[in-house]
Amino acid sequence: MDEQISLLDAISAPSGWLKLPLAAMQDVGPATQTLAGILAHTTRETFVEAKSIALRAHVPLATARKHIETLHEHGWIEHQGRQRTRGGRLRRTATISVTKQTRDLASPYGVLPELACCHSSEKLSWSARAVLSIVCAQMLKLKAAIDQNAGIGFEDIDGPEDFDDQVENMGGSDRWRFPLRILVAQTGLDDISVSRAKRELANRKLVLRAYDDKGRCHVLRPNPAFRFVKTMRADEIRVNFATVKSGHHIP
Repeated sequence: MDEQISLLDAISAPSGWLKLPLAAMQDVGPATQTLAGILAHTTRETFVEAKSIALRAHVPLATARKHIETLHEHGWIEHQGRQRTRGGRLRRTATISVTKQTRDLASPYGVLPELACCHSSEKLSWSARAVLSIVCAQMLKLKAAIDQNAGIGFEDIDGPEDFDDQVENMGGSDRWRFPLRILVAQTGLDDISVSRAKRELANRKLVLRAYDDKGRCHVLRPNPAFRFVKTMRADEIRVNFATVKSGHHIP
């Protein structure tokens, strides 16, 4: 049975997204996704297998292993190899420690929906995932503000369309303005990669774009009509992208 999940629903559950520290994104790029998989297990030390980290990060095992080495080389983790137990036996798995650097630079962070990383015929590039995480981080902040003020000028959120309407009353497009220089600084991507990522997200219908009178696209508004279509096949989750209705435009 297929399940349709909006962007808002995807980030509403704490276990539904990966935390991408911006400092790590700027330093090690896509390896940040594997760091997020590690952080989902621990903020100190873990003995879990690389396979478990790869599954949590939604990257192939070989990719996770490469990322772990990159993260170790750049000081985000310490890959200590197989340590001995108190009884003197070698552990079956390697010990990975999260460094003080990672804990100190854990915030600010991007919010990457796990469903945007699952096996799909429409897999997003790293650049698109990085930019999407910035947009979704803003979504999470605005949702928290609305939730906190529910009953004091705001209503409880009733779906992505209602969320979109409530954000409109909070400033609308200005809340979704992401200048190129800001996205470059936050993600560590170059100008061309950010521009391509914007187009990719718009083509996949995850965001709606708006242009100013100089032809610059600074507004990336989450598309309330977008849905992840989640299908369970054996033990594997497959995800495709779809829109459920039309007629949503940026004013």
